[in-house]
Amino acid sequence: MPHIILFVLTIFGYVITIPRLYSGSSVVINSAAINIAWSFYNIFAILMGILVCLERPRKRVSERIGVNEAVKLSYDEAAACKIIDISDSGVKVECDYINDVPITGDSKSVNLSGESLGDFKGNVVWSKNENGNKSFGIKFTELTTELYGRISKYIADKNNGYHDNK
Repeated sequence: MPHIILFVLTIFGYVITIPRLYSGSSVVINSAAINIAWSFYNIFAILMGILVCLERPRKRVSERIGVNEAVKLSYDEAAACKIIDISDSGVKVECDYINDVPITGDSKSVNLSGESLGDFKGNVVWSKNENGNKSFGIKFTELTTELYGRISKYIADKNNGYHDNK
């Protein structure tokens, strides 16, 4: 909001100063020219500040961190599955081979077990075939304080900064 106020006040200054230059008023032309040039520079900086502050809406509640963690599913323990990315609300799991994962009805709940994360439970939210593999999203359910702390620590340990995360 302060950027917009400064922008409006600068435009207002132009409206007052420029007609005075043409009317032959007692405005000193050299100082007015310097002030106008400086105000154009300020408007450029203000507009850049406004543009930097504009951000597209975020579709996710929390950021996802790319990982490669082996995980077993209670649904199909023979499947070779791994966690592709994780956030504090869920995971994306990819399996080389797996029977169809249920998406509807009461059976959409699945138990997962990972070496680093331990055992946790979630609901399958979506499922699709990608690159010949079956991938699906799981939203965590029944998160205890201990499990949430373990997931948060895991995310913090795997986080490589904004540009290095996949």
